[in-house]
Amino acid sequence: MQDSADFARRYRRFLGFLAISQRLLPLPLASALAARSAPYLSPHRALQAAVSQGMSSALALSPEALEILWQRYLRYAGSADLLTFLYRRMNPTWLGRYIQVQGQEVLDAQQDKGRGLFVMTYHNHYPHFLAAVMGLLQHKTYLVAMDYEISPLYPYMSQIIDKYHIDCAKHFYGGEYLFMTEKTPVRLMRKLHQVLQEGHLVVSLNDFPSPFVSKRNLPIELFGRRYLCPTGTVEIALQQGARIVVGWARGVGRGRFVVELYPLSGTTVETVMDAYVAKLHELIALDPALWEGWKWLPP
Repeated sequence: MQDSADFARRYRRFLGFLAISQRLLPLPLASALAARSAPYLSPHRALQAAVSQGMSSALALSPEALEILWQRYLRYAGSADLLTFLYRRMNPTWLGRYIQVQGQEVLDAQQDKGRGLFVMTYHNHYPHFLAAVMGLLQHKTYLVAMDYEISPLYPYMSQIIDKYHIDCAKHFYGGEYLFMTEKTPVRLMRKLHQVLQEGHLVVSLNDFPSPFVSKRNLPIELFGRRYLCPTGTVEIALQQGARIVVGWARGVGRGRFVVELYPLSGTTVETVMDAYVAKLHELIALDPALWEGWKWLPP
């Protein structure tokens, strides 16, 4: 608990610094400052051992290359933390200026056919931002996420965390967060059936070993390591005949982002997850620092 309190204290201080910078500086400069200051001020520096261990155990890296990736990981984390204060400023004009969407035809096809769209993404610094972008593109969006109130940081940062989720969800075009806890999976699954049946968009992260799923999961393999990932949302998407795609957001510097969307093949949970993991390998090959999962990758 004391570790969480200390982490939260440093996090609040870093966020305070970012809040001031984004008020005083144009967005490109504030974003650059957030990225460059993170290796020195971000509380995520405490994750170095876990992230570096995951990277070094899975990738053939020299110590110099590992350090470069770790510094980049922190810069991405810094730019993601700056988003805490940018959600309240986002609008369609902002979207057109700072966001490039690759795979727009995937969204257009979904609108034309009126089917639900199931967007599988990853823990890559920006999943909440991806959902906000989908909403700004005028898709009613629902993001399946772990209930933030169970975070050990919540008692120390409740106001900041509450405001973050409220500001982000305002861009979901009438959608909302669907929070997963130990007590809500049945209600959550019913809601997922409903929103996909109504033709809306669901963003789901399926690369994390969920502590609340005991039955609907499947082992995946990354770099020779196997662990269980939740698949209940995938089952529902298949049952509802939703179009399934994979997508992620990537920060490319100075407040700009690229959102990439790709159709995902597969007609069963197993084949969908195989394709999903194959795309994750592509993301990691593009830039290993984008993925946050290094800290939970089994040794």
